[in-house]
Amino acid sequence: MWCAPLRRKATEFTHLNVYAVGFTEADSRSVPVGYGTLIPDAHAPISGVLHESDVHASPRAPEGHRLFRLMSPVARGATDEDVKRSLRTYLCEAEPVVFENIGERRIPSYPPGYMASLEVSNPNFTRAGWFYSGVSITHVVAEAERIADAF
Repeated sequence: MWCAPLRRKATEFTHLNVYAVGFTEADSRSVPVGYGTLIPDAHAPISGVLHESDVHASPRAPEGHRLFRLMSPVARGATDEDVKRSLRTYLCEAEPVVFENIGERRIPSYPPGYMASLEVSNPNFTRAGWFYSGVSITHVVAEAERIADAF
């Protein structure tokens, strides 16, 4: 079983700064409960927000609080202060009780034609994982098909 791409180049990943941000439930009441939000504006300091305490069964935040994970693409050049200021626009007006840069990550990018490029001719491997059939791939394909059907 092979669970990782065989030939990924550094340019096929997005380099992100990841932040943990916490608010009281009262302060974050205006933020709908859900999975998260993508922010496709290339000028925004953040590209997405995951609602950690909303979607995971295990407690991610103390009682009476909510935890969010923010992604800030390094290529956008945002500082920690830029990201913190953007919270008022993309999350809520309140001052967070927790705001911490928890590290850097690289997530794979899937350009047009990616699915067709996957080699499936070798029967010696069973492929699994996000690069092949996980959340990101199936979502990209489903959205591409939905958009194509609109035309």
